Amino acid sequence: MFFELFITGWAFYQAQNFYTTTCLMMLIGIWLSTFLLQVPAHEKLILKKDNQIIARLVKTNWIRTILWSLKLLVLIKQAYL
Repeated sequence: MFFELFITGWAFYQAQNFYTTTCLMMLIGIWLSTFLLQVPAHEKLILKKDNQIIARLVKTNWIRTILWSLKLLVLIKQAYL
């Protein structure tokens, strides 16, 4: 995750355009989702198994999956300009 942050930040620093801005915003969304939703859920699961937390974790993990997929599409689009 830190390498991805470094690369995305470096790309944004080099050229502020639609693609680098969009990727940076999506990465911020991924980090927010990770630290506000997934990490607390994992911390609760360390203490005890809870099927509701597991179900919520699976559902909220789609946020990151979708953002990473969209980020990949933006990067592919940028590469072919």
